Amino acid sequence: MSRLIRIRPKVEPLEGRALLSDLAVTLTTDQPSYQVGQPVRITLTETNATNHDVTVAEGCGINDFWVTQNGVELWRKSKDGPQPLCPIFLGGVLHAHESRSFNALWDGHTVEGPPGTPTGVVDVFGRVDGVASPPLAIRIEPTPAVNPLVLTVTTDHEHYRPGQRVHITVTATNTGNEPVAVGVANPKITISRNGVVVWRLHSQVHPQVARLLQPGQSRQFAVAWKGTPNVPGVRLRPDIYTVQAGLDGMEDAATIRIGRR
Repeated sequence: MSRLIRIRPKVEPLEGRALLSDLAVTLTTDQPSYQVGQPVRITLTETNATNHDVTVAEGCGINDFWVTQNGVELWRKSKDGPQPLCPIFLGGVLHAHESRSFNALWDGHTVEGPPGTPTGVVDVFGRVDGVASPPLAIRIEPTPAVNPLVLTVTTDHEHYRPGQRVHITVTATNTGNEPVAVGVANPKITISRNGVVVWRLHSQVHPQVARLLQPGQSRQFAVAWKGTPNVPGVRLRPDIYTVQAGLDGMEDAATIRIGRR
């Protein structure tokens, strides 16, 4: 006599297992914009969005981070150098509404394609337990151009008597490695006390074409102030005065003291 035996497969209850809808994954960076080549610190947060415990993965390599620009992958943590090796297992538990975080550091350089340091808007992604975060857009600013021209202002003395002539020298120097075009106007110079201008020399524009300053080359302007104001309604008093000059978009200042008679 034969008997029919039914074997029921063992089915693990869904409650306690992490489904995609159970987990919320968010991504943040330490700031919204960066200078080119500046490291980007990324934090990936995984949250149990249910009212019951869920089982999550533990071990190395359960998360990953990557950066793209216009759909082209620039960097991926799992491809960035040697990665730690250890088993992955479903041994972790996130309680209801509990979170855990993972961190990564992108050095701002590409590891996919030609080496470089991208600029502009890039998208940052993260993934853990098979759940990917929405893209997070950050901006990478190019290195600001450095003006190779350096302006300095000097005077022939630091202390003066009232009415004593002050000799001012304004020097513009090309500290770069390439020739730089400079204007031919004279510098604008002001002398002030506590922010109140007592004397002003206006720039005089000449009709000539701009000239080139070679690397290491300087040009100087010598100006003499007679020690009397040329701004109506102001008087000189014994005090500290600021001598400020502007030329070719640069500024510098020096201080002098005018004493008593």
